Amino acid sequence: MYFTMRHKAIFLISFISVLFACNKIDIEPEPDPLSFLTENSIKLDELIGEWVWVSSVGGFTGSIVLTPESEGYSQNILFTTSRVYIELIDGEIVNTNYFKIEMSTIWKPEMPIYKLTFFDNITDSVNVRLYKENDTDYLYMYDLSGCRDCIGTNIFQKINLNSTEY
Repeated sequence: MYFTMRHKAIFLISFISVLFACNKIDIEPEPDPLSFLTENSIKLDELIGEWVWVSSVGGFTGSIVLTPESEGYSQNILFTTSRVYIELIDGEIVNTNYFKIEMSTIWKPEMPIYKLTFFDNITDSVNVRLYKENDTDYLYMYDLSGCRDCIGTNIFQKINLNSTEY
């Protein structure tokens, strides 16, 4: 079969057109941390700082209590003014992430609860409550997974009250 240059050009253009038409790829835009941090976000200065894990409570009846002593490790979390969350186990960084705070759907002025969402896991959030007792700040983090027999509440105590360091 004899092809002229014109036939070859038409064939090549047609082939390339079909190739591109069949391989159209919808590319999802990369998530933008800045828009994540600012959308519906509120400022919560009391959260900024370093917190040490005191205990975790849960189980079907709430009777399971875990502590650093019973589990054999320590856990600290830091919330920075630039909205970076840092989690440390025995002094080693195990997780860093952007975070934002929103008003929770559970809201009572006398006991405010906030929604804490992490950038790389937007679908999973935790409710948090700040509590002060005898000049000691506590952070309660409530698991929202709905698991009735899981450890559902992690309690942290603020160990560094100088938020300007973060």
